[in-house]
Amino acid sequence: MRSIVIILMLFIGTPYVHGQKQFTRENMEWLQYYQVLKLNDRFLLKTDGGYRWRNTFQNNSQYIIRTGLGYRFGDRNSLSAGFAHLGFFKEDTLRTFEYRPYQEFGMNDIYIKLKIQHRFRIEERFFQTISTGSTSFNFRFRYRLFMSYSLFRWEKQELMLNLGDEIFLNAGKDIVYNVFDQNRLFAGMAFKFNKDIAVSLTYTKEVGASNAPNSYKNNNIFWLGIKHRIDLKKKPE
Repeated sequence: MRSIVIILMLFIGTPYVHGQKQFTRENMEWLQYYQVLKLNDRFLLKTDGGYRWRNTFQNNSQYIIRTGLGYRFGDRNSLSAGFAHLGFFKEDTLRTFEYRPYQEFGMNDIYIKLKIQHRFRIEERFFQTISTGSTSFNFRFRYRLFMSYSLFRWEKQELMLNLGDEIFLNAGKDIVYNVFDQNRLFAGMAFKFNKDIAVSLTYTKEVGASNAPNSYKNNNIFWLGIKHRIDLKKKPE
């Protein structure tokens, strides 16, 4: 845990420690639906889809559709693999497609009211410019630390405080100035209506790099998430 904290501090501060930086600043709004389909005690089908805007819903930013198969082993570990498709807008015109296979490893720990999650994800990112058909490729490595604390519970309902941070690193022949891709620091609240349905509202501070010298983004993101769990496991009679 000490090593993880040191790594987080290093990468959160990375954009600020070398000379004069130029930042573009935007407000963004994200809407995301997450579904977990429990097939049995070990296998899960995880699907999510979302849409993102800029400048208080005035401009389209991107959409994402993603699905993957997860396998749980032991009491706290999981492996997943899947595929995502994304579309990116510029000046409200769809300009770029992304095709993204991914693989991830997760660990969970629970300490009474506190749940801690570690997620390590590798992504293979294939980009296609719509107008020209030109393509590019790079790897991306992600580590997320997520903490959820139960503030209040009443029968099936529960109110939780969520805190976390996620680091993104790029690799590939086309990556020059943005080995550090971005860092997302987030805080928010979540309300569980029951064990299967929850709604969360999260504020995220996103600091990221572009593939140009001394060029960074600094975004304020408001993120509404809807989580839906469906259990297909047969119930005992």
